[in-house]
Amino acid sequence: MERMECVPYILAAQNKRMGQPLNLHDLADVVQESLAKVWKKLGSYEGRAALETWTYRFCYLELMNGIRKKRRWSDSAQPESEVEEVASSTESRAVEFEFLHKGLEAVGPPESDIVRLKHFEELTFAEIAERLGVSANTAKTQYYRGLSKLKERLDSSAGWSARGTTQ
Repeated sequence: MERMECVPYILAAQNKRMGQPLNLHDLADVVQESLAKVWKKLGSYEGRAALETWTYRFCYLELMNGIRKKRRWSDSAQPESEVEEVASSTESRAVEFEFLHKGLEAVGPPESDIVRLKHFEELTFAEIAERLGVSANTAKTQYYRGLSKLKERLDSSAGWSARGTTQ
């Protein structure tokens, strides 16, 4: 355990190198998680390198997990003003949603199907390709072609911009 005193120093250095995305409290949690993972996997340590070197990778991976957790947490916590703004704009979003679906109908299959699968079902290109029986590159090509057609349709619609549809 004495040799594991390096873990907080390793994580602090990695955190600093990345621009300090984690505060001291979050970093302390990552230290604990790293120590737990190292302890759990200690039986697989073969002694090919120093224990501290072997531990370094655990620290890095746990730091990345900690950063992802913090990002997910901060993305899900919206300020009240944003929540109120979303609630007040429900009607305009319904109109935009209707324009979007009419635009997708105008684009037609297979491009519209792929855009729907990508955005509404949140599938990857590999999953879309498997579902439709095409290659992932074909799915990707048809997706971007569909987005381009959709943008043209929506831009030509009176009074509505296709903001956010090409992302």
